[in-house]
Amino acid sequence: MYEYNYFFIGVKAVLNFLVNDVISEQSLEVDAVSGAAVSSKCIIKAIENALQSGSK
Repeated sequence: MYEYNYFFIGVKAVLNFLVNDVISEQSLEVDAVSGAAVSSKCIIKAIENALQSGSK
């Protein structure tokens, strides 16, 4: 169970970092988090999808 807690803490940190970067840069062209490239790409894609669906 503890492994999952550490995983979600890490994902939350990546999520917060990327969301803050996207907002401050006003762009989806932000650097992925080192060591979490796949998660970073998925989060950025989710933000892109949300922005596209919100603009319809």
